[in-house]
Amino acid sequence: MTILVTGNAGYKGSHFVRFLEKKNSDFEAANNLSTENKKI
Repeated sequence: MTILVTGNAGYKGSHFVRFLEKKNSDFEAANNLSTENKKI
């Protein structure tokens, strides 16, 4: 079974992806960075 991870560029998603990698799980990661706020 393949797991879809959305928001893997964020804090929680990135840690979850690392967890899945350590478990040798089959997953796909997706992000939507088009709404990212670029103002500083």
